[in-house]
Parts: sequence; C-alpha cells; structure tokens
Amino acid sequence: MSVITSIRAGLSAAMLTALLMAPGFSFAAESGDCNAVQVSEADGKTCEPIADDVLPRGLAVTSKNISDLLQVAWESIWLQNGYPAYSYKWQEDIRVYFYGYSVDYYRPRALHHLQHVADVAGIRVVEVDASEKANVQVEFRNGVGRQYFDQHACATSGGKLQQQYIVGAKIELYANLVDYCMQHEAMHLLGINGHPYFKTVLSYYYNGQELTELDEYLLRVRYSSKLATGAYPFAAMRVHADYLLAAVPAGEEKLAAEKAVNVFFADIIKQMESFALANGSAPKVLYRSSKTTANGLWWGRTQMAYYLGTAYLDGDLVDIDQAKGLDFIHKAANRGASEAQYYLGTFYSSDENGNRDLAEAFKWYTLASESGLISAKKTVEVLAMTLTPDVLADGKNRRAKWVRSTSN
Repeated sequence: MSVITSIRAGLSAAMLTALLMAPGFSFAAESGDCNAVQVSEADGKTCEPIADDVLPRGLAVTSKNISDLLQVAWESIWLQNGYPAYSYKWQEDIRVYFYGYSVDYYRPRALHHLQHVADVAGIRVVEVDASEKANVQVEFRNGVGRQYFDQHACATSGGKLQQQYIVGAKIELYANLVDYCMQHEAMHLLGINGHPYFKTVLSYYYNGQELTELDEYLLRVRYSSKLATGAYPFAAMRVHADYLLAAVPAGEEKLAAEKAVNVFFADIIKQMESFALANGSAPKVLYRSSKTTANGLWWGRTQMAYYLGTAYLDGDLVDIDQAKGLDFIHKAANRGASEAQYYLGTFYSSDENGNRDLAEAFKWYTLASESGLISAKKTVEVLAMTLTPDVLADGKNRRAKWVRSTSN
C-alpha cells in the first residue's frame, strides 16, 4: 500500500488534495492533449479540453507576458504576514447581512460591489435580514475623515471552513470608503488572499476600485472545475499554467510560452528552497506592505518546507526525488507542522520500500495529534490498542526524546 493510499482514511482534506494532485513535470501541450476533468457520457468517459472561456476574453496570453501572469497568481496566494495559503473557495450561496453606520445608505452600493465580484466566480449572493441566518456579515463603521490607506480602513476576517470550502467570514469597513474597499475585500472573501504588485483591485499600488482583467483571471481560475478547493500552492500554480498555455496559439509561440513557464517554475522552486531553509526571502511584494511578521515568515518557511517535500515526493513541478522530499518533510515536521508530522506517521507505517517503523510512526502520529490534528488523534488511539507493548513504549520514548530536543 502506498503512502497516499494508506493516508486516505484519516488525512485532512487539504493535505489529501496536495498529495493527490496529478504528477508530472511537463507543460508541453501535444496535439490532442486533454487536461480537464473526466465527465460521464452514455458511451463512457470522455476528456474535455480546458474551456476557452475560463480566462477573461480581453486577456491576451503570449510568451512575453505569461511569466508576469504567473507572478500575479503566485503573489495572490500569499498572506500579508508571510504565509503561503491553500486555495479555498465557496460552494454554497453567500448569504450576507449588512449592519452598522448609515446602513440604509451604504448597503446598496456594498451589495452591488459584492455581487459583481461573486458573479465572476459564479457564486450567488443573497441578502438576508437580522432574523435569517447569514454566513457573511458586513459592518459599516463611521469613517468620517478617514482615508483609504488608513490602517484598518477595511478588513476581512473570521474565515470559516467546512470540508475545505469557505462557509463564512466578516467584512468591516469605513462606510465612506465602501466604493474603494468593497471589491478588494470581496476578493478576499472569495478566497484570493494576496495583494499582487500588478494592476489588480487587490494591489496597494494600483488605485482602482473596480475589478481588472487580472482580478477576473484570478477568480475564474480559482473557481474553475480543474482547481480543487484546498489545493496547495504548487498544485494551484500548475492549474494556472495549464489555463494560460491553453490560450496560446500553437506553433513557435506555444513552444516559447512553454519554455517561459518552465523557467518561471524552476526559479520559483529555487527561491522557495532558499526561503524554506531560511536563506532566502518570500515574494518581495509582501515586504512592501509592511505587514509581514517574523512569526508569519517563520510559519511560511515551515509550511513551504512541507509543500516542497510534497512536490518532490509526488513530482509536482519537479522531478521525483524521494530523498529530497523526505528531507523537506522532516524539516517541516521538526518545526511543528502537523500535516508533515502526519505524513511521516503514514510513511513509517507503510510497508512500501522497506520503510516500516511502527515506533517511529507512533511518534509522529502522536506529535501531529498534540499539534491539533484531529485525524491523528484517532490514529494514535487505534495504534495504542494494537501495537505490542515494546513497540508502543519505544514510540513514546522517541516522542519524549523529540520534545526534549526541540525544547533546548
């Protein structure tokens, strides 16, 4: 049984998504190649090409700008504090309740902006009153004399997840800035966390109030069928590359675009390896916002080590290298990343490649459980009842030794 197969029963959906993303490191689109989802037909399974209308019609993709478009996507994944995020999205309707300062005056404008952004993603917005159940709250505050670039002028917080889908959040904003803030915050509400440097409503360096083609590009790809909710950054970037390359005409231009994509990803992997090892930096746009924190960067490096480990183990954007992958997974696990710890628990409980070490598996499962991973807690309970006393005692001792070593 493979690591991925054995992990299915207890792994968090986010990690499972990361592990199950299709392997392979080639963006050469051959004639007749098909990258989209399988759909049921009366005569069996067929493969549909990537839809041409996913990208905004006015967005021209060439070998000259495809790297910039990928950079926009890459920067949109990063939280301001220095943390690369999973690609979550909504599935159900947004049921929004507006309240606060001069709500009757500002509510129609805020609703218009929210509906405009949600329409691009294909998500319906329904306004509800105080007596009905809302999954999104929008609070207007008295913003007389406040400017757009004031700290906390507008913010989205309290994001809730269920089965790896966004199911709730809250937007707070100064009422007089509703036209400046609302589409920016609606993008965050829809799951686009970052603030790219380029011309998007998310950028701190573009004083626009309305969605641009780049914003529509980010939303359309995020809410496409090809991008699974909860996808980890490298898997999400693969989908962006697929859609962008599908929009480039065949021939020399396509070959040049494919080369540009491969160079872009090679550079990103190299930069992120340095970042994970604390020798390099996160994307520069994060530092320009002055909101990056030391703790956020530390967790960003930790999570990136896990992402790189997964990529090397599964061949996602890189050639498979088990030794390098496990090294990065161990780095993340030793820094306290619960998903990496769970991964190692599953790895050492597997018979594959002679790696089985149930005491080591118990150690890592226990540490993942203590880090708050619910599925790991259930696994530890089962192992505690099934392992021999000697193996169980060995696993507990290894766990205690690890705790002592990391406390020093």
